[in-house]
Order: sequence, then C-alpha cells, then structure tokens
Amino acid sequence: MMAHSIPGKHLRRKAAPMLCALLLPVAASCSDEPSKGTSTIPSKTSSPSVSTPPTYTIQQIRSRLLSGEEIGSAKHEIRVAVESIKNNKAPMCSLSGASFKGEPELLKRQFFNQPKRPRDEIFYTQIVALYASPAEAIKAFSTLKKKAESCPSKQRIPARKKPGENFIYNPHDDTWKVVTTSVPGWTSFRGYEKHIEPRTSKYNVFYFMYDYATRGNVVFCSLYWERAEPDDSGDPVAQRANELLTRQLQKFE
Repeated sequence: MMAHSIPGKHLRRKAAPMLCALLLPVAASCSDEPSKGTSTIPSKTSSPSVSTPPTYTIQQIRSRLLSGEEIGSAKHEIRVAVESIKNNKAPMCSLSGASFKGEPELLKRQFFNQPKRPRDEIFYTQIVALYASPAEAIKAFSTLKKKAESCPSKQRIPARKKPGENFIYNPHDDTWKVVTTSVPGWTSFRGYEKHIEPRTSKYNVFYFMYDYATRGNVVFCSLYWERAEPDDSGDPVAQRANELLTRQLQKFE
C-alpha cells in the first residue's frame, strides 16, 4: 500500500478505484490544505540527548518494530503497495519517492484496518534504513529533509496511468507543509499533506502524515493516512499519527 495520487475508490481500472492501484486489495484517496495554527504536533524538533549515538543491527531493528496488535486498529499486515516503498524509496510529497543516500539495509511493511465503511479506512506503512554508522544516517536524513522542504506547498497532479498496469490515478490537488515533531532521543520532522480528489465519493479528502526520524545509525520513515469529508480537520489524523510514531520510536530505547 505502506506514487503520485492517492489510491481511492474513485481510482478506476478504466473505471476502477484509485486506491486499487496503490493498495491492491483496498481503496483510498486524499488532499486539502491544512489549517494554520491548529496542528496538534509539538513545535520543537527533538534531538538525541546521548553523547554516543547507538548503533543497531538489522536483527535489533526487526525485533523493535511494532506488532500488528501494538499498531492498533490498522493491525492487518498486507504486502507493501505504496509505490515509493515498493521501489526502496522513502515516501515523499504527493506520493512520490526519494532515494536513500548510500546503500542501507532496508526493512519495509504495510498495514490496513479492513473496515466495513470507507470512511473508517486507515493505512500505515514503514520503511527503515539501517546504515553502517550514525554519520551516514545523519547525512541520509539531512538529504530527505532538504527534499521535503523543496516540495511545493500546493500542486495539481493530473490523472495518470499506473506504469505497467491497467489502472488510472485520479487527478488531485495537494497542499503540503513541513512541521517539526518531538520524540525524545530522536531528530524528526513531518510532512503534512492534504490531498483532494474529484467529488466522486463523499470522502474525497485524504490526510497523509509522512514522518521521518533518525537516531544512531537508523533512519525511520513512515506514512499514515485516513480518508475524510471536505470540511473535516486533519488535526485528529495528525494526533493519531503522532501517537503511533511515538509508540514505535520509543521501542528503540
């Protein structure tokens, strides 16, 4: 699930749901402009407080990732369908992707909650890059931050065909901003995106929370999103994503 345009029920296979292209077994979509001054995300970036950055092994990283039960409602693991993560890239604005600097070891996963109503859909995907040293991780993280800060604050994404498949992504209008997040022991930031598709569904708005964090030799990236109605605030979505991010990163202590 965890490319440009958000998957949704209005994505069509020559009329099939857009979400199908991104999530295969399910549907989704996104966009809208985040309200100013209402974000529930803490305003200061956290940085590691330890003098000697930790160095993890791939086995330690794998053992510290949240289980489906710990993730909560979006606990059903499915095969990764988000194009950027499938292609070993960090998710970036408008469902694009950013390459990781260097040659890290990668772990990636995606989860979905399998609700009865489209309004209750929740998606969560992770990609973790493990470097040989903290210095390499910091360089990779800095590159991702520069990329996120260069994303347009507003952009119109036209409809497009999914490469190699008979799916069409709906056109959508995206608004994007980079905000700081605070998780003790980590340096982190978030890309907050509202994605709006044509009104072919009552829930044609998606709020995407792109999270990036680094500690020691690890660069952690995740994408959490929910569907919404046009007048719904994205703040509750941001808060839920923040709680999940904190829960995950605290397992590395």
